[in-house]
Amino acid sequence: MLNFYLIILISVCSFFCCANPSTIIIENKSALKNFGFFYADKFNDLRNSLILRQKDSSGKYLNRYVITTDEPLVVVFTSGGITTGFPVLLYPGDTCKAYTNDKNEFIFQSNNHGIDDLAILTAIEGTHGFVLPDNLGLTITNRLDIMYIVDGIKKKYLDRVHFIKEYKKSHTISNEYEATIKKLIYQKYLLSLLFPVYAGQDSVGYNFENLPAEYHDILNNETNDVFDDSQLNFQSYQLALWNYCKYLSRSSLNTSEEFVSMFENAKKHFSGKSREFLMFLILKKYTGKGLPDFQRSAEAFLREYSESDYREYLVRLIPSDLTNDMITLSNEKLVSYNGADVTWKEIIDLNKGKVIYVDFWASWCKPCLQEMPHSTKLRDSLNTKNIIFLYVSIDQNNDSWIRAINKLKSDPSKNFLLRNDSKLKNLFVLQTIPKYIIIDRRGNIFSPDAPRPSDPRLHSTLVKLLNE
Repeated sequence: MLNFYLIILISVCSFFCCANPSTIIIENKSALKNFGFFYADKFNDLRNSLILRQKDSSGKYLNRYVITTDEPLVVVFTSGGITTGFPVLLYPGDTCKAYTNDKNEFIFQSNNHGIDDLAILTAIEGTHGFVLPDNLGLTITNRLDIMYIVDGIKKKYLDRVHFIKEYKKSHTISNEYEATIKKLIYQKYLLSLLFPVYAGQDSVGYNFENLPAEYHDILNNETNDVFDDSQLNFQSYQLALWNYCKYLSRSSLNTSEEFVSMFENAKKHFSGKSREFLMFLILKKYTGKGLPDFQRSAEAFLREYSESDYREYLVRLIPSDLTNDMITLSNEKLVSYNGADVTWKEIIDLNKGKVIYVDFWASWCKPCLQEMPHSTKLRDSLNTKNIIFLYVSIDQNNDSWIRAINKLKSDPSKNFLLRNDSKLKNLFVLQTIPKYIIIDRRGNIFSPDAPRPSDPRLHSTLVKLLNE
């Protein structure tokens, strides 16, 4: 009987102390006040320790974090330094304990991997860099010697390869770790080679026709074996996909054809899960821009990948779904300037057949107030009754809202106040303001994240919608 209870006790302890095959557990064993870490998830969203910290039954925070994943991840630990990162490769089922020495440098222990395995990425970061692409702060100009930069990138890659070889002479590293680390540094190499499409440009801009033929040859040769669906969980691979697609679309970058070109190149030049992810990522990054081909492309993706892991994420972004949600909340009440209740539907119906530009603001929001003169100037320059500017405040103090309207000399009939418990706040993602949306003449949300009044693009967008 005693043995039976011991078995039960050991099983329970194992359940609470070790990660299961679909999680990675991180335990903070350091005394750092600024302990933290981050990683990129399968949606290419950065996740950090602040949102993953666990609580006990009483609601007290623990020094324990749980990452849900079926794939290995590169997690970068930080100790408060702006430029210092400590990357470590972790696998599902790992419980990683993070300690620090007297220099605030991390030392990692795991239930499944040796200390040398866990230390190798941080060692590469400390000697040759790993977390950031090479030449990230470089400014691209038409006078820049591209091949000189490429030679430097290749040397850094070979230095990292040599470092691994030397590291193995005095450390024990598993075959699994070594193989994955080599793939990771190759992804970093390819990403760094793609610097012309992500580095900053001077005021003249860069003419991609100036890229030497030798650069194209090197890039084409280096991408032969790099695209591998099994690496899709790593941010370096995700960014390599994204930037290589930009390279293929280089002739249309910074033009009105950029989105269409990116999406078509993703469909044409990639395959498997990498193709699916890249198409999703393009839709994600271009959502809310009011692009005429966006809706068609999003619907095409959802038809082709009806069972996609990215589907639920994507449908929250595309405007038609937001329009449907807006319709379901049409009876949500707002407060008019004179204090009377008015529903969202009544406001929209009153302006049916017109283009509506909605400005979400507050009396205490300085950036909101700075945009108001630009809004007035834009409205006057359009000089039409068929484009309506509405101002919806999230102020909690009614008197502050009224005083601000009067001070701005804004049209009272175009101003409304959201109630504190309004579901419209969540629908339009009003965690940060100012926020702007555009509703077209058919009552559909054209752009859930429209340009600010000071943005020159807004004028042409509104005029284009007016003429449709």
